[in-house]
Amino acid sequence: MVEFYTKYMFTVTKVKGKRIFLRNLQRFFAFYMKRLCLIIDLVFCLVVLPLLICIFPVERWFHNFPVYTLCAGAWLYAVYALNRTLVIPVMFRGAKGVVAALLLSGAIIAVTGGITGVRLYAPHVYPYDTGFVHHLPMVAQYQQCIWSLFVIIECFSASIGVMLWYDLKKSEWLLSSVNSTPNTDIAPSVPQSGLSIKVGRRNMNIAFDEIVMVEAMENYVKLHRKNQPTIITHSTLKAVAEILPSDQFVRVHRSYIVARGSITSHTSREVYLAELDTYIPLGRKYGLTL
Repeated sequence: MVEFYTKYMFTVTKVKGKRIFLRNLQRFFAFYMKRLCLIIDLVFCLVVLPLLICIFPVERWFHNFPVYTLCAGAWLYAVYALNRTLVIPVMFRGAKGVVAALLLSGAIIAVTGGITGVRLYAPHVYPYDTGFVHHLPMVAQYQQCIWSLFVIIECFSASIGVMLWYDLKKSEWLLSSVNSTPNTDIAPSVPQSGLSIKVGRRNMNIAFDEIVMVEAMENYVKLHRKNQPTIITHSTLKAVAEILPSDQFVRVHRSYIVARGSITSHTSREVYLAELDTYIPLGRKYGLTL
């Protein structure tokens, strides 16, 4: 009897340990990606973007147009923040999210166009530009700078957002693989004169008249039988109650179902089962069903 109980306890522990491992792995993915994205954001904003800005003659623009230069630089940082915190997350929320993200992107592009539309100085016209080049629109260097940095920021923030979205999908898949595990290993036997129980890789048929009591143990149930070893299997008390015939079994507590024929005596607070020589509590709302 001890070996039988130990064997099934090992099976339960192994299944439960696998679920705990998968949940911990899912939490690790979420923790890792949040920290990684934060580090990438800081490196881009504090190192990469300032270096890209320094490629252009910013010191000359700042000397001649300090307010405009500061506003343009602040807007570029705001574009990155808006993309990372608002546009990209909204984009992956279905069709409405895509529409909202496109509208937000359009508004950002419009504001950027308004900033670059401010004419600080007229571009220099080269007399040697002839033919096709002569008909191209004249774009000042500071305008080229803002639009170039804008495109870089858009592409980089979008790639980070897609990477985070992919990780979230991976995390959801991992969590769904845990939750998709069948919530019960108990089913009616054929013919329906008992329970068909999966314990490990074995299927066992237990007749209804063998069962004395069913006890809940979180995501498992313990089946107490007449003069036979107790069985622990993955299921819920609610799932078992839906299978057991109501004329033979009664739920006396949120954690116990007992066979009606096994009840020796009962009070308003407890039920005595002589076959198991044990008292079990009688729930207040279940007392009227006896």
